[in-house]
Amino acid sequence: MENLAPIPRHRSWYGTLRQNVIVFLLLFIGLSANAAGNKVTLDVNNVTLENVLHSIEQQTSYRFFYSKETVNVDVPVSIKVQDEAVPDVLNKLLPKLNIGYVIDKQQIALNNVRPKGNDTEKSKNQTVKITGTVTDHQGDPLIGVSIIGNNGSGGVTTDIDGKYSIEVPPGTELTFSYVGFTPTSKKVTATGNLDITLQENSQVLDEVVVIGYGTTTRKNLTTSISTVKTDKISKAANSSVQSMLLGRAAGVQASVGSTQPGGAINISIRGGGNPIYVIDGVVMPNSSLETGSGETGLPDNVQRSGLAGLNPGDIESIEVLKDASAAIYGIGAADGVILITTKKGAQGKPKITYEGSFSIQKRYNYGMDRLNSREYMNMVNIFDKEKYLLNNNQYPYGNIAYDGKWTPVFSQNQIDAATDTDWLGHVLKTGHIHNHSVTVNGGSEKISYYLGLNYFDEDGVVHNSGMQRYSLRTNVMAQLFPFLKLTTIVNLNKNKYDNALVGGDTGNQSDAAAGYLWAAQHYPTYLPVYDNMGEYTIFGRVPNPIATLNIKDQSRQSSWYVNFAADVDIIKKIFTARLVYGFNNESARRTSYIPSDVYWGLVKKSRGSLGYSERQYETMEGMLNFNKKFWNALDVSAVVGMGRYVEKGNGMTVSYQNANDMIQDANLSAADGPFVPTSYKYENEKRSQFARANLILFDKYVLAATLRRDGTDKFFDNK
Repeated sequence: MENLAPIPRHRSWYGTLRQNVIVFLLLFIGLSANAAGNKVTLDVNNVTLENVLHSIEQQTSYRFFYSKETVNVDVPVSIKVQDEAVPDVLNKLLPKLNIGYVIDKQQIALNNVRPKGNDTEKSKNQTVKITGTVTDHQGDPLIGVSIIGNNGSGGVTTDIDGKYSIEVPPGTELTFSYVGFTPTSKKVTATGNLDITLQENSQVLDEVVVIGYGTTTRKNLTTSISTVKTDKISKAANSSVQSMLLGRAAGVQASVGSTQPGGAINISIRGGGNPIYVIDGVVMPNSSLETGSGETGLPDNVQRSGLAGLNPGDIESIEVLKDASAAIYGIGAADGVILITTKKGAQGKPKITYEGSFSIQKRYNYGMDRLNSREYMNMVNIFDKEKYLLNNNQYPYGNIAYDGKWTPVFSQNQIDAATDTDWLGHVLKTGHIHNHSVTVNGGSEKISYYLGLNYFDEDGVVHNSGMQRYSLRTNVMAQLFPFLKLTTIVNLNKNKYDNALVGGDTGNQSDAAAGYLWAAQHYPTYLPVYDNMGEYTIFGRVPNPIATLNIKDQSRQSSWYVNFAADVDIIKKIFTARLVYGFNNESARRTSYIPSDVYWGLVKKSRGSLGYSERQYETMEGMLNFNKKFWNALDVSAVVGMGRYVEKGNGMTVSYQNANDMIQDANLSAADGPFVPTSYKYENEKRSQFARANLILFDKYVLAATLRRDGTDKFFDNK
C-alpha cells in the first residue's frame, strides 16, 4: 500500500496508467465524471456577465481569461439553463454580445468579435467619417494625439502633421488626449472636418520629476520616466516597496515570485532583469540578504523581497528610469533604475499622524473535488483487480476464465470503517495583517524633521508562514548657514520571518521533500495522522503533512542605514556643490531544524543548521551643479561628479545531525554529527565619474547628453 498514490476525482488518476490496457475502463469512468462535473445550472436575471462567468467557474473546472479593455463583462445578462454543457451555455450567452471564445483544455479565452453578415453592412452604413488636424495653442501640429470614442470605437493617433481620420457611429463623443495637455471631447453627428486645439496643462508640464542626480520638470524630459505617487496606493497590506509597483507603472512588469509573507516581487523594466534601487540619491542592494540552510535539504533561498527594512508608508514617490534616462548610473543600470524619494518634514507646527489597519486573509478555495476515503479505497480495489486479470491473461484481457483468487487490497470492513482526514484543513488557516504607523513632522525655515514608526505583522494562511517588521525612519534637514544645508536620514529595522514549505519539490528531492501544501493535496484521506504505534503515518515517498509542520525554519534580519548630505551654494541658485555619504549595514540569522520523528527526504533523522550573513554598502559621492538661463532664450543645466562605492560581505553556516529534539541548536556539542561548516567572504570597490548636460532653447527644444565611466577593483571573493 505504500506505493499507492492519492487519486483526484476528475482528471489526473488515469494519466500514469495510459500504457495499460485497463486504462480504457478507467478512462470511460473519468470522462463520464468530467462531463457531469462540467455541466451548469443557471437562473439569473439582469446580472453582470462577470458574475455569470464566476458562477460557471464555481460549478465547473473551467477558468475564464479575458481583458476588460476589450471584453465588456459589466453588461447585464439573463439566462436560465438546467444541467447544460458549458459550450452550449456560452453559445446561448455570448454571440448576441459580440463576444467569441476559445476552449483549450480547462481554459476559456474570451475575445471581442465584429458583427457578421448583414450586421457588418449595417454597421458600416451607420458610421460617419471625421477628419481634421490637432494643434497646440500656437498652431503647431501635435504628433501622436490619442483619439477614442466614448463607446470604445476609434483608437487612432495623429500623424507627423497632426492629422487624423476616424470612422465612428453618429452621436459618438470623441476624446482627444495628449501628455501635458488638457483632454478635449467633442460629439460628432455627421461626416465632416473637425480641427482641435489642445491647451497645455501647466500643472502636469511643470511637475517636478526626480532624475539621476537631480530634478527637472516633466516638459523638459527627453527620456522615458514613469512616476508612481504613493498617496494613491493603499498601504494596508503592502509589505514591501516592490508590491507597490504591481500594475502601476507603464513598461514595468511586476510578478509575484513567492506568496509567502514578505515574499519576492519580481520587477522587470521593459523585459530586462533586476533593476537597481536608489533611495534618496544612494544606491541600495536590490535583493534580500539570504542565509543558506546548510545540509538540511531545506531551500537555501526563501525568495524575499529586497529593501525589506523600508516601510512603504515612508515613501513619497517612485520614479522608474528606462532606457537612456538610467544611463547616468552606469553599468549597473542596464536593466533600469527605480528612484525612491522618502518623506520629509514641512514647515509648521508638529503634526502627529496615526494610520492603522487590520486585514483578514482567507484560505483559497482550491475547488478540487477529491475522492473521499471510501471512493478511493473502492477505486484502488477496482484497479488492483483489473491489473490482476491483465497480468494473468484472464477475461476480459485474455481467454482464461477468472480463477477467483484475487484478494482485495481493502476489505469491506476497512472500507466501511474508513474515516476522512482533512489534510488541507490541518495545513491551511485564516490569516491576518496588522499594519500600524505613527509619523511626526514639522519644522521652521531653519530646520525640518520627519519621524516615522511602523509595526507590520502578517500571519499567512499556511501554518508556519508569517513576518513581523519594526522600523524607524528619521529625516532631518538643517539650514546651518545661508550657503550650507545639511540633511541626515537614518533608517532602523528588525524583521522576523517564519519560512513555510509550500512547494512540491525542495532542493531537487522531488516529492520526498514536498512542502505542507503539496503533501496535503496528495496524501490519501483514508490515512489517519498517527498509526497504531502513535507515530506519524507514512505514505510512499510523500511526507506526512502534519509531521512537516514540526519542521522549524526561521530567519531574523536587521539593518541600519544612514545618509548624510551637505549642499553648498557657491553662487546662489547658479553654482552649487553636493557631498553625499551613505552607509547600509545588514545582518541575517537563520535557524533550521527537522525533528527525528519527521519522515522527510526519505529518512527519519534529526537535521539542523545555524547560519549568519552580513553585508555592507558604502557610498561616497561629490558633484557640482550649474543652472543658468541666458538671454531669456537658452537654459543650461549641468552636473559633474565622481563617486566611490564599496561592497563587503561575509557569512557562515554550520550543519549538524543527530541532535536531541529537546535541545536542537541550543547546544551543538550535544549532537552526534556529522558537522559541516561553510563560510564565505568578499569585498569589491567601484569608482565612477559621471556628467549630464541639458540645453533648452526657447523653452521648446531640448538637447540632453549623459556620460559615465565605471572602474571596478575586486579585492577578493571566495564565495
